[in-house]
Amino acid sequence: MKLLDINKAETVCFTGYRPHKMPNSGDENSVAMMKIKSDTALMIKQMIAKGKTNFINGLMMGFDIIAAEQVIRLKEEFPYIKCTTVAPFSIRYFEKNNWTEDWKKRALAVCKYSDNGISLSEHYRSGIYYERNRYMVNHSSEVIAYYDGQPGGTRYTIEYAKANGVLINNICIVESR
Repeated sequence: MKLLDINKAETVCFTGYRPHKMPNSGDENSVAMMKIKSDTALMIKQMIAKGKTNFINGLMMGFDIIAAEQVIRLKEEFPYIKCTTVAPFSIRYFEKNNWTEDWKKRALAVCKYSDNGISLSEHYRSGIYYERNRYMVNHSSEVIAYYDGQPGGTRYTIEYAKANGVLINNICIVESR
């Protein structure tokens, strides 16, 4: 499967934690989470300065949605950048992973304002999230990550990106945890 009109050299994907693994359990009013948002926006601007124009998110509550929201916000300043959403599956997606109403609303807004969107499968199946992570990395030349070494999908994605020569830009400052 290949995304339409996307040049890998101009594409960056995001990987990071769900809210419960982020500083202050993802409380977005905390200083640490506000810093993560501003650092993410700054990193996106640095990528734009390097000629990156497409940003892929994996439509998961936490860092993925936070990063996608920053891309959408930055489109006002850089109208030529694109937000691409890659959902692992489409049918009953919000019934998995204990989505809160707030995160669901934010995810739907990301979908609405994305320039491109795909779903890798109609239905959930074992391994689909890892497949989504590999798909995003395979279509990107760089990764913007929030990663402090915790096990899980973010670690898997970082290791996969490293093994495939994709540059990783980690905004995580371990001391902020």
